[in-house]
Amino acid sequence: DYVLRVFDSCGPGAFKGWDGKKVTHITPVATRTERIISYGPVRVIAEIEVTGWKYQNAELDMMTRYTLYAGHRDLRIEAFFDEPIKNEVFCTGVQDIVGTAESYSDHKGLVGSWGTDWPVNDTVKYAKETVGLGTCIPQRYVKSEEKDKDNYLYTITSPGSKYLQYHTTFTSMKETFGYKTPEAWFAYLREWKEELAHPVTEVWVSDLGNGKYKNPVLYADYSDPDACRVGDDFYMTSSSFNCLPGLQILHSKDLVNWTIIGAAVPYALTPIETPERPEHGNRVWAPSIRHHNGEFYIFWGDPDQGAFMVKAKDPQGPWTEPVLVKPGKGIIDTCPLWDEDGKVYLVHAYAGSRAGLKSVITICELNKEATKAITPSRIIFDGHEAHQTCEGPKFYKRNGYYYIFHPAGGVPTGWQVVLRSKNVYGPYEWRTVLAQGDSPVNGPHQGAWVDTPSGEDWFFHFQDVGAYGRLVHLQPMKWVTDWPVIGIDKDGDGCGEPVMTYKKPNVGKIYPICTPQESDEFDGYILSPQWQWHANINEKWAYYAGDKSYVRLYSYPVVADYKNLWDVANLLLQKTPSDNFTATMKLTFMQVNSSVGLTQNTVYLKVRFSCDGKKIKASEGGNDLIVMCNFSYSLDGKKFLPLGNPFQAREGQWIGAKVGMFCTRPAIVTNDGGWTDV
Repeated sequence: DYVLRVFDSCGPGAFKGWDGKKVTHITPVATRTERIISYGPVRVIAEIEVTGWKYQNAELDMMTRYTLYAGHRDLRIEAFFDEPIKNEVFCTGVQDIVGTAESYSDHKGLVGSWGTDWPVNDTVKYAKETVGLGTCIPQRYVKSEEKDKDNYLYTITSPGSKYLQYHTTFTSMKETFGYKTPEAWFAYLREWKEELAHPVTEVWVSDLGNGKYKNPVLYADYSDPDACRVGDDFYMTSSSFNCLPGLQILHSKDLVNWTIIGAAVPYALTPIETPERPEHGNRVWAPSIRHHNGEFYIFWGDPDQGAFMVKAKDPQGPWTEPVLVKPGKGIIDTCPLWDEDGKVYLVHAYAGSRAGLKSVITICELNKEATKAITPSRIIFDGHEAHQTCEGPKFYKRNGYYYIFHPAGGVPTGWQVVLRSKNVYGPYEWRTVLAQGDSPVNGPHQGAWVDTPSGEDWFFHFQDVGAYGRLVHLQPMKWVTDWPVIGIDKDGDGCGEPVMTYKKPNVGKIYPICTPQESDEFDGYILSPQWQWHANINEKWAYYAGDKSYVRLYSYPVVADYKNLWDVANLLLQKTPSDNFTATMKLTFMQVNSSVGLTQNTVYLKVRFSCDGKKIKASEGGNDLIVMCNFSYSLDGKKFLPLGNPFQAREGQWIGAKVGMFCTRPAIVTNDGGWTDV
């Protein structure tokens, strides 16, 4: 009743009109229908449908839907229009509560209020309440921030769209679990906005909620991770190989909870060829991310071309076009170091498959712009005797020592080595600082050293588990006589072993739990950051219809020598997000120039990934997990029937299994094709 009948105010976030000075009712209208369409233990859904709303020189037909889920203190509010919005401007917000009223705004779509005199219809039987209100609007809808007599407001619009959505929330002093002060309420609102932006779904969550975390911190294939800290913020990137957008950028405030904020290579990698083909296992290998002089840099090695670099002032982009810093076959795993004397160095390894040499670490000098190598590379460490397959170096300087952190021993079974020297070109002494030991974590190596503002040291590394790829772990780290000790050093020999649970890093405060994005309603107009195509992107592959909440995949002809999906470029995929999970999608097909008609053009597909910890004994080191996939389908989204036989998932070329969709047609010449809406 509060939502539907709030009279001259927005109450707790009601959808309203705006006359340029104050809130207006959705009136006059030709018809108005109010209904409760769901009232049960899971959710309540209320709708207001109007026709003929005479508003701002237009006549609108629209429906507003309010959805409240059990166990939640917030509602999702959606406005559906029969025709695309033109220039109409609406508003919402929160009521300016009478009494000791206080308000909060982040000026980016979040607004809240607090007061003692929340109105009720019968003030004889019911006393006035002290309540807190909050409304959170996606910033893309916000036109301006306003205040009228009764409300704290944002005006909102979305020209060209038939849809708007936002959330509102509330608390009361009468609640057992409510918020008791305006300060506590407004702090909750800020956390709530973060949760709305980065919802936690039923996937792997590393944060245990009790001041501890469990490994891996990312149960996903962020292969060869590297990270850096800038102020209170942490940024991570990883190998993306042939997948685009490439070099996904993740952000965290506490090293445990991560979200994806963009990608450094959004569209294509050289060489650009047509028709597009997957470059399985090629292109972006083992990147490094650094911040220097107000700019972010990412270096990576392309095993067929050489060392590349991009940079940006903002990690969300835009990033510069890739620059070939050092051409050469087999140059991989690159990392820069800016020295105190102004010189810039680049450490790298070699891929034996291209260079004919491996298990060595080399250094060259770059120009001051870090855009070109100005000296040949010099081999500074040979790992053939003690550290076969040494690669993935990361370059640091501390207390007058140059440090090179690098893995050795092979991807699934190796260990972490650190080199140090007082001279950039050596000689370097070495120490093994992290190995599996008695832990269940095979091959704990290749990653990044980061510190926190409080002075703690931490180390990221990956663990190769086969079908799920290379999972990211976080280990405590400390310095002992200018050597790093990573993990837990039980016997005091300077070599630690991985932890499975540990206290979270001390970053000065507690941040909301979040996970990298997975689920998608496709309500945006660009690709959500968790998705990647399997090759350089063709602009004719998809249409992102955010106003209709779908992505339309156009059927694209396969290559002439097509054999199976290994040859398909327009696979739209994301990383698997957990050890056990289910992915479901709704597909609606449309045929063009087809000789066979569809009797049912909408189908729901579901795949369940399951893993009970059993391993493939025949895999290298016997560490690869057995991962089973079960498909099912439904015609109504409710009753699912088995589809095909269960099968065992396996990894690709240097990458883990992925989940997603595609739409193809035969390699024939035609002027158009069908599509599927997801």
